[in-house]
Formats: sequence, structure tokens, C-alpha cells
Amino acid sequence: MPYGFKSYIPIKMILHSTHRTIFFPLLLWLTQSLATDYSPAPEERSIVDATTHPWSAIGRVNRAGTGHCTGVLITPSRVLTAAHCLWNPITGAPLPVTELHFLAGYQKEQYLAHGRVKSLFISPQYNPDTSDFLERAEADWAVMKLSSPLDGIKPLPLISPQKSTLKKIYRNGSKIEQAGYRRDRQYVLTRDDNCMLYGFIKGKQLLAHSCKAIGGDSGSPLIVNDGKQRHVIAIHVGRVTESGRELGLAVPTGAMSDVGKK
Repeated sequence: MPYGFKSYIPIKMILHSTHRTIFFPLLLWLTQSLATDYSPAPEERSIVDATTHPWSAIGRVNRAGTGHCTGVLITPSRVLTAAHCLWNPITGAPLPVTELHFLAGYQKEQYLAHGRVKSLFISPQYNPDTSDFLERAEADWAVMKLSSPLDGIKPLPLISPQKSTLKKIYRNGSKIEQAGYRRDRQYVLTRDDNCMLYGFIKGKQLLAHSCKAIGGDSGSPLIVNDGKQRHVIAIHVGRVTESGRELGLAVPTGAMSDVGKK
């Protein structure tokens, strides 16, 4: 799906200091998404054992032979992913649920559990036809309800990234991780364990981040690890450039929490 746009977007950056969290505005010239061109070297991300928690909660979202994305199990029967992964641009409608499969703990053509999809909940604000890239991106999330719970897989809980949560992340030095099935290593789960959250794009429910995510990673979770437990704080949905520098875009989990509980 082409993501062409040009606009000045002021975003509020959140940086970690040894003494305090600093907030300051930065004006970004965002040109166009390079999701199909950006390709960090495979060695920039490490392979993790997809059969062990918490990585077993992350899986491939297979689309009946037409490609894949990444999803994360947030309850025993609900998988969070990107809306554009479930959309058929030819028909202008979601893919039939019979064409969607969630393979939890997928690793080298083996998996721990196979989830068949019963129904979809796509963000009511998602509009794949809009020319406003950021508007489309901030609503680019969906929840797949499975036909039966994956009882043997422990889900990853959600945490809403309010400003207080972000301040706490930086104050405690918590790690931000991202893991998914990137297109050049689609048979193994790889992780970037050294991500930075730059903060919310001003006026948007959309986070900018530094995770090395590419095609296949759409729908993959951004995870905060406080040393005791991991939580999903957002899902990756695309990329933009700023002065030749790549930035990832992620939808925060705040709008998804109630859906995950139903």
C-alpha cells in the first residue's frame, strides 16, 4: 500500500537523562514511508526462542498464501495486529476469516499452537483510502478473535502508554523491545532489544520509535520490560523518514485495552 505524503509534523520528543526526563519539541520533515525499502542488516536483530515465554505469545499472521504479518496474543483467544495486514485492497474489505491463521511460537515451519480466526474487530477509525498517512497509521490496528482459546500459550498483557508511564520507563531505565517475523528472516522470530521511544507525534495517538522493523514486522509488539514483567505498549505499523533518518511508527495500546477484555 503506497504511503506518499509531505507535511511538516511537530512531534514532542521524550529523552532520558540521568537526572530528569526532558521534553522538547522537534520539527520533522516527514517525506514518505520507506517500509518496503528500509532494510537493516539481519544481524542487527537477534534470533529468540519462539517456543519460550514471552516470545511464544508472538506469532505469524498468515494470509492464505498471500504473505504474512506479525501478531501478539493479548488474551487466550485474542490476537492484536495491524489493520492493513487484514485488508484486501482489491476488494476494499477485510480478508475472509477463513484465510487468516495465527501461528503462535512459530519457528522454522514448526509452531506451538494454531489459532483459526472466528471474527475480526478493526478499528472503527481505520480508513485505508485516506491520503493522510498519519491519520491512517494511528488507526491501523485490529483484533482477531480466535475460534478457541490457545490455553497453552501465556498472553502478553497490555499497558497504556500515558505520559506518566513513559516518564516511568525512562526514569527506571526500562528496556523497549520489538520482536517480529521480518521478511528477510520470516521463519524465525527476531528481536531488537535496544529500542528508544521518542514520544507521541503532536496531535496524534501515534508513537515514534527507533526499532529496526521492516516488512513482515507490521503488527509486531513494542514491549516494555521493567525487569520483572513484560507488557505490550504499542504495535509497529510503518516507517517514515526525517532528514534521511528512519523512524518507526507505532499505535499505542490505549484504544485497544477495552477490546482485549471483551
